[in-house]
Amino acid sequence: SPRLRDGSTIGVIQGNIAQKLGRSDDELGEQLFGHLKMHRRLADQARDSGHPLAMICWAETMVPGWLNADDYGRTFKRAVASMGIPTLAGSNYTLADQPDEDRCHNAAYFLNEKGEPQAVYFKRKLVPFGEYIPFTASLPFLKLLRSVTRDQYLPGEKPSPIHEIGGYKFALNLCVEDIHPDLAREAALSGADTLMNLTNDGWFYGTFGPRAHMQAAVWRAIEVRRPLLRVTNTGRTVAVDPLGNITLLVPQETEGTAVTRLKRITHADTGAIISPVTMSMLLGESGGSLFFLMLLTGACLLRSKSA
Repeated sequence: SPRLRDGSTIGVIQGNIAQKLGRSDDELGEQLFGHLKMHRRLADQARDSGHPLAMICWAETMVPGWLNADDYGRTFKRAVASMGIPTLAGSNYTLADQPDEDRCHNAAYFLNEKGEPQAVYFKRKLVPFGEYIPFTASLPFLKLLRSVTRDQYLPGEKPSPIHEIGGYKFALNLCVEDIHPDLAREAALSGADTLMNLTNDGWFYGTFGPRAHMQAAVWRAIEVRRPLLRVTNTGRTVAVDPLGNITLLVPQETEGTAVTRLKRITHADTGAIISPVTMSMLLGESGGSLFFLMLLTGACLLRSKSA
């Protein structure tokens, strides 16, 4: 019979950075070096405990600027290499030779222990007005408006590749992409046994928004029976097991680090990971409608018989 079993250890960082427009270079530098200080703490604790970390995860956009093209990115990559632990982090990705707010992606970077980017995922489900202004292709004058983040992000076009580290085969998504069931199904059907989400809900500080976002995201783990790790800037940073049970890793609206071992469904005797194909994966959103229709039909038939 199957059982839930812990995987290897992952470190997470919740920076609790207040979001605002027009942040200064000093504020951006403080964000980066504050995260690197917590990163170093996690690396030192892992070394001292004798329990190595498979990876360390930062939240969405927590590496300031454009990781592939500026000094913030170069500093970050050197620091990751000096600590020798693979790292997942969110930052911008510029398509130009120099940072360009009109030609960039909201991206998740996966770096190896040498600080070398192994893969980059571009967010596909962008937030209208928050990350881009809709209809600018057909109505160019709308380009005079600016999105909340000041960047006119371009949507990614490719699914997340499946990355393997520490025994996890994980797929990435960013922010509100974890409320889209089709992306979780796509990842699971492509071979992912773990879902990883980087989020920055700092724009909704002090509201119910981050909690509501988390509650919607939990269903992705249940639907595909894979664990979900959400690493956020201001909360809620949580691990969700394949049954939907939530482990709060860092309290909301606080700065902190934590470690977790994600639970996956395994064979009780052999320990082999089981990656089930669920009804949700097979039928999608239509499956829920079909199930409800079957229940309604059955109820109507029972009522007609009793009458």
